[in-house]
Amino acid sequence: MKLFRNSIILFCALASISSALFSFSKKIDVTKRPDPLPARSISFPTYKEFTLKNGLKVFLVEDHEQPTLSLSIQIRAGEVSDKKAGTASITAELLSSGTDKHNALELSQKLDSIAIGINATSIGDVSSISGAGLKKHFPLFLSLFSDIVTKPSFPKDEFDKMIPQTIAAIKQEKSRPGNIAQAMSRKVTYGINHPNARRKTEATVKSITLEDIKEFHSTYYKPNNATLAVVGDITQNDLVPMLEKAFAGWKKTNVVSVEFQRASPMPVGIYFIERPGSVQSSLVTTSLGVPLRDPDYEPLLLSANMLGGSFGGRLFRTLRETYSYTYTPSAIHTRAKSVNRFVCVADVRNAVTDSAIWVIKQEIARMREEKISDEELTRIKRYEVGSYLLRFEESSFIATLLQNADYAGEPLERIKSFPDRYSAITPEQVQEVSQKYLRDNQTSIIVVGSRDILPNLKKIGTVYEYNLDLEPLTD
Repeated sequence: MKLFRNSIILFCALASISSALFSFSKKIDVTKRPDPLPARSISFPTYKEFTLKNGLKVFLVEDHEQPTLSLSIQIRAGEVSDKKAGTASITAELLSSGTDKHNALELSQKLDSIAIGINATSIGDVSSISGAGLKKHFPLFLSLFSDIVTKPSFPKDEFDKMIPQTIAAIKQEKSRPGNIAQAMSRKVTYGINHPNARRKTEATVKSITLEDIKEFHSTYYKPNNATLAVVGDITQNDLVPMLEKAFAGWKKTNVVSVEFQRASPMPVGIYFIERPGSVQSSLVTTSLGVPLRDPDYEPLLLSANMLGGSFGGRLFRTLRETYSYTYTPSAIHTRAKSVNRFVCVADVRNAVTDSAIWVIKQEIARMREEKISDEELTRIKRYEVGSYLLRFEESSFIATLLQNADYAGEPLERIKSFPDRYSAITPEQVQEVSQKYLRDNQTSIIVVGSRDILPNLKKIGTVYEYNLDLEPLTD
């Protein structure tokens, strides 16, 4: 038996050596690129959609590879719904400060005991509450999660602590020039009083009362004004009765809808915000984009990707590689339901601020004047579509995609067909949207930095001065 086993081992070893020698005997032309593997078709991941008795729409993405589960609720109300700027975000932050069953300490201890962290935010149009943990703890996790969303106690002592904390965060925000520039960009692009341009200040936060917080929650946190995404190791048959029980007390009511307001851009020009001591300038060029469901949305998205969506973008090749003005320039077309911005972003040395602005303007002008080459267009499409499809590996990405589509009123078939639509964009479409939306008389420039750069900015165009609170210093 031992002799037989040794013979088998010797035979396998000799076979391996022979195979290797045969491989090395083949002539390989190292100057030629290997042929790509055959393309595989990728379909949209499976999911389940159903509605609870109280009107809460649920998206379930089953993922049985790991014994984990995540929950994410999206409320269709955020900063744009604020009567006093800051109300939505403070409401979200106070959700886990206590429920009708547990005070803040008890709730924190129970969550810690099952290694669950709850994250609640309010940005733009929506408020989101999410958490994740092991499947074995899901019954307790779900119970605590539903209480946090539907039965927060909003204790006065926690509210009294939150107000000065929020004011401190606002003061700290003034040390982040990039954030200041983006906030000013929203104001310039959408209009000074537009809901999407709202920004909480020390004054607005000080005016918020505990009753404002309770009113915001009771007005907007309703099952028929929300969606729930569940991702993980569970089936619909097991999940539905658990959700019905957990959210049984959450009743649907009529919800006040947020009225859409058209953008009313401020005068085109250079908006300068002095930040004493800055050794570099934060630049943002900003133009009004199009709503998410507009036919021009995806061609504009591709235009942004062409400029600065990756390390292969035109701004990266010029601002960084050619001139060494900055490290990571970027360009984006934001993704919101009703109003969007097309922005280019860069942080540059004070001495080259005006030069960097000219480079960005030249690259945008080139998009208007020249058609993109087929080679560059194909490269961008492959990169963006490939990145999109790779994210299908993330179940949480699918859930977020479904929730965002539901909020925006996008048909799910439109989400599924995104790779095909994006791949079909032509050079003519890219040039057309650039000419339509990115003209010089539609594009303002935001600069946050040292006053030393102001004389050179005035040579480029009309300058409007603002302070760090985004209040005008000039007419």
